[in-house]
Amino acid sequence: MLKRILPLSLLALLVGCAHYETRSYDLSVKNDTGQPITLWLTKNGPKYEEGWKAPEDLAAETPRNQRAIGSDVVVPPGKTATAVRQGEFDPGTSAILRVYLGDLAINDILAISRGSDRRVDTRLYPGKSDWTAFMQAGRLMVEPRK
Repeated sequence: MLKRILPLSLLALLVGCAHYETRSYDLSVKNDTGQPITLWLTKNGPKYEEGWKAPEDLAAETPRNQRAIGSDVVVPPGKTATAVRQGEFDPGTSAILRVYLGDLAINDILAISRGSDRRVDTRLYPGKSDWTAFMQAGRLMVEPRK
């Protein structure tokens, strides 16, 4: 009887505990669009932590009389932005680089939905990655730098 209970107890303990992985990202994004771009780093799931919140999450928790400060960076045309960021991730969660066309305030960012010609969401993998943002047929594109 004890042989059956002990494995089930251990399994319940393992399933019930949240396990987060620490991941590090070292990325650069070159702006070849001819216009400013706004970069934002976020996640598509837990663990929710400062420095990784999506613009819509920040807007929801920021009082109307305060300016939402997020993880946005504006990159002028021809320039490259770099960032090193670490976070705690649920095994099913990914880091996401959002790139928006323009030098945007939080309200402008919130108005540009996924799939827009002015926004690209790119999944990031831990470690170093280099990206280039450019325009193609009037649409913002982001690809790994060659």
